[in-house]
Amino acid sequence: MSDLQKAWAKKKLNIMAPEGFNELDEDHEDGHLPELPEINDDDSSSASSASSTGTIVPSPSRNLFARPLGPPRETILLAQQQMNWKELPPIILVGHSLGGAVVTDLAKSGSLGSSLLGYAVLDVVEGSAMDALQSMQTYLSTRPSGFATLQAGIDWHIRSRTIRNAMSARTSVPALLVEDDSFGPSRPWRWRTDLAATERFWPDWFVGLSKKFLEAKGGKLLLLAGTDRLDKELTIGQMQGKYALQVFPEAGHFVHEDLPEKTAQVLVDFYRRNDMSALVLPPKVSELLAQGKRV
Repeated sequence: MSDLQKAWAKKKLNIMAPEGFNELDEDHEDGHLPELPEINDDDSSSASSASSTGTIVPSPSRNLFARPLGPPRETILLAQQQMNWKELPPIILVGHSLGGAVVTDLAKSGSLGSSLLGYAVLDVVEGSAMDALQSMQTYLSTRPSGFATLQAGIDWHIRSRTIRNAMSARTSVPALLVEDDSFGPSRPWRWRTDLAATERFWPDWFVGLSKKFLEAKGGKLLLLAGTDRLDKELTIGQMQGKYALQVFPEAGHFVHEDLPEKTAQVLVDFYRRNDMSALVLPPKVSELLAQGKRV
């Protein structure tokens, strides 16, 4: 779903920003990720994965949440099997943009039971997301349809400030593109996901997100790139202390890529606040009396 995510980041920016801009400091060497394998899932919805890099063929009979106990929960259970866990450990769900809608729906379903400590949603709010969808076709018609090289695709993401951290762009962008020589030698690197093919599902992706976010059980964290993204329901919820809010105004829509270290620290702190395993409760009065102690 990276294309949808980019539309949000570009809502108040020009399609192509000036060449000069301040990159974040980086001490890493250049490197590329290997191309991800394609996913075959004939029974998938158009967005059955919280990942933004899979190739999914939309099915008219399926929508994002058509299977309440479907791919998100199945993925967690597969991880449990792979790690040989007898039972699920304490879990914090984290989702960005559309992924935030997926993890919120999973949290609201209650299918993870007491294993779910909380969930964190990165830069997605129902009201703003619905508004952004209205300009999606315009965005899709103006972005490059392909790139001459993989590096050109990375450079475009940095130059347009879709991703504001060069190291993050070099890490994540290769998985968003696939080389297809059938388009000719001029621009063989094409978008892995055909977002336009999922248009019929767009209106359903974020409907009811704010309500589910506030009502689901567990700790709640909303990490935004700006407070202007809050809708009325979430603003009221914040005033009532129903969730934790963290704002990084210096970041774009890809908060976790623009500021990876700060985002990681916020998530670690969120986990620690909700982890009760290290909590030591004082002994009960009845236990003290049974031990012959005065209370």
